[in-house]
Amino acid sequence: MSASGVAGPEAGADTPAMRWERCLEKTVAVPATPARVFTWLDDPRNTGWHMSRPSLAMLGGALRVERLSAAATGVGATYRSWGRTLGLRIDFTTTVVRWVADREKVWRTIGDPRLIVLGHFEMRFAVEAVRERTRLTMVLEYELPQRGVYRLLGWALAASYAKWCLRRMCRDAKVAFVIDGRRGPI
Repeated sequence: MSASGVAGPEAGADTPAMRWERCLEKTVAVPATPARVFTWLDDPRNTGWHMSRPSLAMLGGALRVERLSAAATGVGATYRSWGRTLGLRIDFTTTVVRWVADREKVWRTIGDPRLIVLGHFEMRFAVEAVRERTRLTMVLEYELPQRGVYRLLGWALAASYAKWCLRRMCRDAKVAFVIDGRRGPI
Protein backbone atom coordinates (compact mmCIF):
# COMPACT_ATOMS: atom_id res chain seq x y z
CA MET A 1 0.00 0.00 0.00
CA SER A 2 1.36 3.42 -0.91
CA ALA A 3 1.49 6.46 1.36
CA SER A 4 -1.62 7.80 -0.39
CA GLY A 5 -3.66 4.78 0.69
CA VAL A 6 -3.95 3.37 -2.83
CA ALA A 7 -3.12 -0.30 -3.14
CA GLY A 8 -0.18 -0.64 -5.51
CA PRO A 9 1.12 2.23 -7.65
CA GLU A 10 0.08 5.83 -7.13
CA ALA A 11 -3.23 6.81 -8.72
CA GLY A 12 -3.27 8.94 -11.83
CA ALA A 13 -3.78 9.02 -15.56
CA ASP A 14 -0.46 7.24 -16.16
CA THR A 15 -0.97 4.52 -13.56
CA PRO A 16 0.81 1.40 -14.79
CA ALA A 17 -1.05 -1.89 -14.97
CA MET A 18 -1.12 -3.74 -11.67
CA ARG A 19 -0.78 -7.45 -11.12
CA TRP A 20 -3.75 -9.03 -9.37
CA GLU A 21 -4.39 -12.59 -8.20
CA ARG A 22 -7.41 -13.08 -10.43
CA CYS A 23 -8.89 -11.45 -13.53
CA LEU A 24 -12.25 -11.77 -15.30
CA GLU A 25 -13.41 -10.00 -18.45
CA LYS A 26 -16.73 -9.73 -20.28
CA THR A 27 -17.55 -8.02 -23.57
CA VAL A 28 -21.05 -7.20 -24.85
CA ALA A 29 -22.65 -5.07 -27.55
CA VAL A 30 -24.82 -2.21 -26.28
CA PRO A 31 -27.37 -0.51 -28.57
CA ALA A 32 -26.23 3.09 -27.94
CA THR A 33 -23.33 5.41 -28.75
CA PRO A 34 -20.06 5.08 -26.81
CA ALA A 35 -20.60 8.54 -25.25
CA ARG A 36 -24.02 7.56 -23.89
CA VAL A 37 -22.81 4.19 -22.60
CA PHE A 38 -19.76 5.80 -20.98
CA THR A 39 -21.87 8.48 -19.26
CA TRP A 40 -24.27 5.86 -17.92
CA LEU A 41 -21.49 3.58 -16.64
CA ASP A 42 -19.54 6.51 -15.17
CA ASP A 43 -22.22 6.83 -12.49
CA PRO A 44 -21.44 4.41 -9.60
CA ARG A 45 -25.16 4.07 -8.88
CA ASN A 46 -25.46 2.33 -12.26
CA THR A 47 -22.37 0.11 -12.08
CA GLY A 48 -23.34 -0.80 -8.50
CA TRP A 49 -27.07 -1.26 -9.19
CA HIS A 50 -26.78 -5.05 -8.87
CA MET A 51 -25.57 -4.66 -5.27
CA SER A 52 -28.11 -2.02 -4.24
CA ARG A 53 -30.99 -4.42 -3.65
CA PRO A 54 -31.20 -7.81 -1.93
CA SER A 55 -30.39 -10.84 -4.07
CA LEU A 56 -29.20 -14.40 -3.70
CA ALA A 57 -25.65 -13.46 -4.76
CA MET A 58 -25.68 -10.72 -2.08
CA LEU A 59 -27.06 -13.30 0.38
CA GLY A 60 -30.04 -11.04 1.02
CA GLY A 61 -27.91 -7.95 1.71
CA ALA A 62 -27.69 -4.65 -0.11
CA LEU A 63 -25.20 -1.78 -0.34
CA ARG A 64 -25.61 1.97 -0.34
CA VAL A 65 -23.24 4.34 -2.16
CA GLU A 66 -22.14 7.83 -1.15
CA ARG A 67 -19.80 10.24 -2.87
CA LEU A 68 -16.83 11.34 -0.74
CA SER A 69 -15.04 13.60 -3.23
CA ALA A 70 -16.08 17.04 -4.46
CA ALA A 71 -15.98 15.78 -8.06
CA ALA A 72 -18.54 13.18 -9.12
CA THR A 73 -16.44 11.98 -12.04
CA GLY A 74 -12.88 11.92 -13.35
CA VAL A 75 -9.57 10.92 -11.75
CA GLY A 76 -9.87 11.25 -7.98
CA ALA A 77 -13.66 10.79 -7.80
CA THR A 78 -14.10 8.74 -4.63
CA TYR A 79 -17.08 6.75 -3.38
CA ARG A 80 -17.88 4.69 -0.30
CA SER A 81 -20.12 1.62 -0.48
CA TRP A 82 -21.48 0.03 2.67
CA GLY A 83 -24.15 -2.30 3.97
CA ARG A 84 -24.69 -5.74 5.51
CA THR A 85 -25.11 -9.28 4.31
CA LEU A 86 -25.87 -12.19 6.66
CA GLY A 87 -25.27 -9.74 9.51
CA LEU A 88 -21.69 -9.08 8.35
CA ARG A 89 -20.63 -5.52 7.65
CA ILE A 90 -19.39 -4.61 4.17
CA ASP A 91 -17.61 -1.26 3.84
CA PHE A 92 -15.19 -0.20 1.15
CA THR A 93 -14.02 2.91 -0.66
CA THR A 94 -13.07 3.18 -4.32
CA THR A 95 -11.34 5.95 -6.23
CA VAL A 96 -10.99 6.58 -9.95
CA VAL A 97 -7.36 6.18 -11.07
CA ARG A 98 -7.80 6.53 -14.84
CA TRP A 99 -10.54 8.34 -16.74
CA VAL A 100 -10.60 9.05 -20.47
CA ALA A 101 -13.89 10.73 -21.40
CA ASP A 102 -16.14 8.59 -23.56
CA ARG A 103 -13.53 5.78 -23.71
CA GLU A 104 -12.24 4.28 -20.46
CA LYS A 105 -12.56 4.35 -16.68
CA VAL A 106 -10.56 2.49 -14.02
CA TRP A 107 -11.36 2.51 -10.32
CA ARG A 108 -10.00 0.53 -7.38
CA THR A 109 -10.34 0.03 -3.67
CA ILE A 110 -8.31 2.17 -1.31
CA GLY A 111 -7.68 1.84 2.40
CA ASP A 112 -8.67 -1.39 4.15
CA PRO A 113 -11.81 -2.75 2.49
CA ARG A 114 -14.24 -4.81 4.59
CA LEU A 115 -15.44 -7.32 2.05
CA ILE A 116 -16.47 -10.94 2.46
CA VAL A 117 -15.22 -12.88 -0.58
CA LEU A 118 -12.94 -10.32 -2.28
CA GLY A 119 -9.95 -8.38 -1.02
CA HIS A 120 -8.73 -5.31 -2.89
CA PHE A 121 -10.11 -5.05 -6.41
CA GLU A 122 -9.86 -2.96 -9.54
CA MET A 123 -12.61 -2.53 -12.10
CA ARG A 124 -12.42 -0.99 -15.52
CA PHE A 125 -14.50 -0.57 -18.58
CA ALA A 126 -13.77 0.52 -22.11
CA VAL A 127 -16.22 1.49 -24.84
CA GLU A 128 -15.72 1.68 -28.58
CA ALA A 129 -18.00 2.16 -31.57
CA VAL A 130 -18.68 -0.95 -33.64
CA ARG A 131 -21.13 -0.32 -36.46
CA GLU A 132 -24.23 1.21 -34.85
CA ARG A 133 -23.50 -0.15 -31.38
CA THR A 134 -20.92 0.08 -28.65
CA ARG A 135 -18.56 -2.69 -27.70
CA LEU A 136 -18.40 -2.62 -23.90
CA THR A 137 -15.57 -4.50 -22.23
CA MET A 138 -15.68 -4.78 -18.45
CA VAL A 139 -12.80 -6.18 -16.40
CA LEU A 140 -12.66 -7.12 -12.72
CA GLU A 141 -9.28 -7.91 -11.19
CA TYR A 142 -9.06 -8.82 -7.55
CA GLU A 143 -7.20 -10.33 -4.65
CA LEU A 144 -8.67 -12.79 -2.21
CA PRO A 145 -9.13 -11.65 1.39
CA GLN A 146 -5.95 -12.05 3.42
CA ARG A 147 -7.35 -13.22 6.77
CA GLY A 148 -8.94 -16.32 8.30
CA VAL A 149 -12.38 -17.50 7.33
CA TYR A 150 -12.71 -14.70 4.74
CA ARG A 151 -9.76 -16.17 2.83
CA LEU A 152 -11.51 -19.56 2.76
CA LEU A 153 -14.78 -17.94 1.66
CA GLY A 154 -12.85 -16.15 -1.06
CA TRP A 155 -11.36 -19.38 -2.36
CA ALA A 156 -14.81 -20.95 -2.43
CA LEU A 157 -16.98 -18.07 -3.67
CA ALA A 158 -14.95 -15.20 -5.20
CA ALA A 159 -14.91 -16.49 -8.79
CA SER A 160 -18.68 -17.08 -8.85
CA TYR A 161 -19.40 -13.73 -7.24
CA ALA A 162 -17.05 -11.87 -9.62
CA LYS A 163 -18.69 -13.55 -12.67
CA TRP A 164 -22.11 -12.55 -11.34
CA CYS A 165 -20.98 -8.93 -10.91
CA LEU A 166 -19.64 -8.67 -14.46
CA ARG A 167 -22.68 -10.40 -15.93
CA ARG A 168 -25.07 -8.08 -14.08
CA MET A 169 -23.17 -4.87 -14.91
CA CYS A 170 -23.08 -5.77 -18.60
CA ARG A 171 -26.73 -6.81 -18.61
CA ASP A 172 -27.78 -3.64 -16.76
CA ALA A 173 -25.90 -1.51 -19.32
CA LYS A 174 -27.67 -3.25 -22.21
CA VAL A 175 -31.10 -2.99 -20.58
CA ALA A 176 -30.59 0.72 -19.86
CA PHE A 177 -30.65 1.41 -23.60
CA VAL A 178 -33.60 -0.73 -24.63
CA ILE A 179 -37.19 0.55 -24.54
CA ASP A 180 -40.12 -1.89 -24.65
CA GLY A 181 -37.99 -4.53 -26.33
CA ARG A 182 -36.86 -2.11 -29.08
CA ARG A 183 -33.40 -0.66 -29.43
CA GLY A 184 -33.21 2.97 -28.42
CA PRO A 185 -32.03 5.46 -25.87
CA ILE A 186 -33.83 6.21 -22.62
